[in-house]
Amino acid sequence: MTLDFPRRLVLEGIVIVASILLAFAIDAGWDAWGDRQRARQLQISITSDVRATQAAIEYRREWAEDVVRQARAILEGIARGERGEALDALVFTVGNVFVKGRWAPINFTYEQALGSGDLALIDDAELRSLLGQYTAGLDNLTGLQHSVNTQYYGQLEPFLVAHTDYAQVAWDAKEAGLVGGIFQTQTEDLASMREFANLLNLKLELELELIDGLDAAESVSKSLFEKLITD
Repeated sequence: MTLDFPRRLVLEGIVIVASILLAFAIDAGWDAWGDRQRARQLQISITSDVRATQAAIEYRREWAEDVVRQARAILEGIARGERGEALDALVFTVGNVFVKGRWAPINFTYEQALGSGDLALIDDAELRSLLGQYTAGLDNLTGLQHSVNTQYYGQLEPFLVAHTDYAQVAWDAKEAGLVGGIFQTQTEDLASMREFANLLNLKLELELELIDGLDAAESVSKSLFEKLITD
């Protein structure tokens, strides 16, 4: 049976509309699949960055804990009134106490995703919350490390240079760093300086605060890492 013209026109219109809707559906499905793939790759890259930063946290904490131990030993030795070789042995470690330490977190993927808008691909509310806490913790640690560096260059290094005769330090010790050699000044004089004790105490406070920040960042990083690898 031959369809009359109006009915055929309606049928052709339905076919055309259906074809357009199908094309839209295919495009939307393809875009959604592409977004899922990009989101998955983003999570893989963030996971890699978190793992690398966990290693940086562990390294910096070990350094900070070592600084705390040595600074306390020097302060306790001064308080006991130690002199001679015992005091020399303690003050010899002052170079290790006052060096800056290194903090190098890896957060490039998150920052790039935030800048490009790709972070919106992650629609898991819990994961986004953990990412926010994690990056806030890293920013806090970077600020604390900046305080350490500022103190080093502004107070510690000038003080140590002013009270150390580096011309008498063995060359191999000088190669190890500016404050890495043996102090040629009289350690009794150094130990009697209130400024020296104040700088040691300030260094202690900064490193202890940094350790607290590292512990907090590590706790969040573990939760984030578990979430990333289970999703």
